[in-house]
Amino acid sequence: MPSLSQVRQSNNRLREAPPGLVAVFAGATSGIGEATCREFVRLTESPRVYLVGRNSTKGSSIVRELQQLNPSATVFFIQADLTILRNADQVLKIVSEKEKKVNLLFLSQGFLSLKGRQGKYINYRGYQTTTTNAPDRDL
Repeated sequence: MPSLSQVRQSNNRLREAPPGLVAVFAGATSGIGEATCREFVRLTESPRVYLVGRNSTKGSSIVRELQQLNPSATVFFIQADLTILRNADQVLKIVSEKEKKVNLLFLSQGFLSLKGRQGKYINYRGYQTTTTNAPDRDL
């Protein structure tokens, strides 16, 4: 496992990335997804970021915070429950209409339970649909 110092060094290399990277974060309204999205916005120049989540109040708040954190960022919130396959298709359509390619797809929503649905979980078919049909498939 890499040390915290190594992780920070690796993350800081994002500052050297070309401007205008496009990222889609599913599950970015809390936890690891939110923290990772925040660091991505903080460390990149002029990113275009799509947050996908179910909670529009939380999503709108995070969009405002991220735009204050990096005024060169363009941040969108897409309200969607990705456990429903047609919602994954709709998110894909929204992003595809605005972007030629996606540089980063970060999926951290919920979890998969073998004991049946208990509220939140990752929908494998939603993941498969999103990654298979993503703009330019250059993930």
